[in-house]
Amino acid sequence: MPKIGFFHQGALGDFILFMPILDGLAKAQRSVSFEIWTRPSYAGLFYGKPYGVLVHPCDAPFWTALYRDDAWTDIQIPGHLSSCDAFFWIGQKGGRDVVEGLRLRLSIPVHWIQSFPGSEGEKTVTRFLAEQFVSLGWAVEEIRPS
Repeated sequence: MPKIGFFHQGALGDFILFMPILDGLAKAQRSVSFEIWTRPSYAGLFYGKPYGVLVHPCDAPFWTALYRDDAWTDIQIPGHLSSCDAFFWIGQKGGRDVVEGLRLRLSIPVHWIQSFPGSEGEKTVTRFLAEQFVSLGWAVEEIRPS
């Protein structure tokens, strides 16, 4: 069963608009599980979902080291992250440098996904996210936030 990792440290509203992407990926991929580094308080949002999800804190030492010069080059990669088949960093443009560093450390595809469109965008956040996944070759069934 493929395992997809995500980092999403956004606010609750942003995370709720991201959840249909997970639902859509799970429907399109059939057999998939997710490892998500986010705020631990969001774990309850996955209650009753028809796919496997492990939620990890996004403020663990590995993640905070990514923001400190070259400290991230030596810190041990979390075991759950090492076992993922692909990884997505969901955030704004400031995370792009972190993603480049992760690409050097991980032997899996690592992608940056912009978490929401700029003010010029007329798409919903969920559709904006889905289009980015599709552009990277990932099938995502469209599901509305609820």
